[in-house]
Amino acid sequence: MSYSMMMLSGVFILGAVALASSPSPVYAALGLVLMAGGASMLLIDSGGPFLSLLFYLVYLGGVLVVFAHCVALAADNYPKAWGDVILLMVLVGITVSWTAAAVFNWLDWSSLALLNTYDYGDFTLLYPEGEGLSLMYDDGGWFLFFCVYVLLVVLALVLEVTRGGSYGALRAI
Repeated sequence: MSYSMMMLSGVFILGAVALASSPSPVYAALGLVLMAGGASMLLIDSGGPFLSLLFYLVYLGGVLVVFAHCVALAADNYPKAWGDVILLMVLVGITVSWTAAAVFNWLDWSSLALLNTYDYGDFTLLYPEGEGLSLMYDDGGWFLFFCVYVLLVVLALVLEVTRGGSYGALRAI
């Protein structure tokens, strides 16, 4: 696995840790952006530039809008930061376990790579994505409409759950 893939995998894992361990929803957006950016850069490095662009736009365009509504409705005056002792102990534990796994070769780093890296020594194969793009708009068009509908339903559910009392975006229903 190349150094760029290892670095981008580290960015993705760092974003996942930041998202999972964020004490306030305000700081979880940073982890969400890091995860989406790392995953789309991994897809670009694997030879899928259009798929990564589509993933990045849909993920940040759909999920981050829902996340921003949640943050706006559950905003704290003084949000907690990552400086708590318990959270610091969890992050140190994760770092020590990953370092021990890397030092003692408990992980097979070649199995963590994506399957479709088209690197053959000095020769690199770029896979054309025109066929996949036409199939996405032909047969996958209904699936894209379904995904948009699901994102709208999730947005309505999150707004309904986080409204609190009789205040909220859907109070007329």
